[in-house]
Amino acid sequence: MKTIVDPINKVPPIRNSYIHNKIIISRSEPSYTHWYTSYAVNNGAQVYFRGYYNEQNGTISPLQTWNDNASTGYDLLDLIINESTYYPNTTYYIIENKQDLEFVIDYLDIKQKYFLYEVREIAKKIFKDQTNRRQP
Repeated sequence: MKTIVDPINKVPPIRNSYIHNKIIISRSEPSYTHWYTSYAVNNGAQVYFRGYYNEQNGTISPLQTWNDNASTGYDLLDLIINESTYYPNTTYYIIENKQDLEFVIDYLDIKQKYFLYEVREIAKKIFKDQTNRRQP
């Protein structure tokens, strides 16, 4: 797993292909009263974030596709730069396997059930051959 912070001042070591073979989760904390948790999606024309927000009082929003300037981009790097410009307190987690995903879910205390369902379904598809790989 890779963790990216401050991608505006240091270009992150990512590839556009990550959108197809890894899961990119972002956690933005624009204030102490709420935060956003999202994952990157590619629809063929653009890359965007889909996620939800938590409020300090425990309210969790429905899962939604963000469609503002901060949450869309032409490619993965553009998306990350756009979000970081609007929300400087954002951390990105590049998930490379199912164990990484479960760690991040626990670490970020993700409880939005539709978010969990969607990222776990994506993990099943892109990490499906993990258990069948030969170890060196």
